[in-house]
Amino acid sequence: ITPNQITLLSLLTGFAAIPLFWRGHLWWGILLALITDILDGLDGRQARIQIKTSKLGELEHIGDKVVEIGWMLALGWHFSGGTQNPLLLWMTLGWVFFHFLDNAAYSLFRRLRRMMIDEARPFDRVFRGIVGCRNNNVLLLTVGVAIGAPLAMFKFILAWSAVTALVHWIRVALLLPRSDSHLTWGEQQAAMPGKAD
Repeated sequence: ITPNQITLLSLLTGFAAIPLFWRGHLWWGILLALITDILDGLDGRQARIQIKTSKLGELEHIGDKVVEIGWMLALGWHFSGGTQNPLLLWMTLGWVFFHFLDNAAYSLFRRLRRMMIDEARPFDRVFRGIVGCRNNNVLLLTVGVAIGAPLAMFKFILAWSAVTALVHWIRVALLLPRSDSHLTWGEQQAAMPGKAD
């Protein structure tokens, strides 16, 4: 199995989840979303094992973003009842906005410091495990559906995406001015005077 075949399958399952979320078939949508997340991790691993890169692999990130935003909008449409709850639709658009805002924080930090913000300090590595990202949102939605509170969990996901973006921008503002920000936390600890080797 080639990395490109896994990538295509991942994108197909991801796009297939959009109409399911749109029409409120949450369990089926979640199942395809979970499969998509697993496949999304496997294609990169397979590419590293086979030492293969391709244009499709490079374009996969764009496809992933389109799929993720499709899920957001489809879920927002479902939970708002179409146009019955315009406030929830606006909140969904806010989710998309904070998603882009969070990605901008990642991109800026990576471009200026040549590292992911998740690697900057121990706090950032811990926070990475609970951020409002696609994998975590799918798991939260799964819990919400399982306990019979999908709308409440959806609203929590919307709020947590705003918190995630805010925390990342605060971290960017705090870490970028530091002269040692280009080093990972481990490298900074090793470089400290008097630190035992």
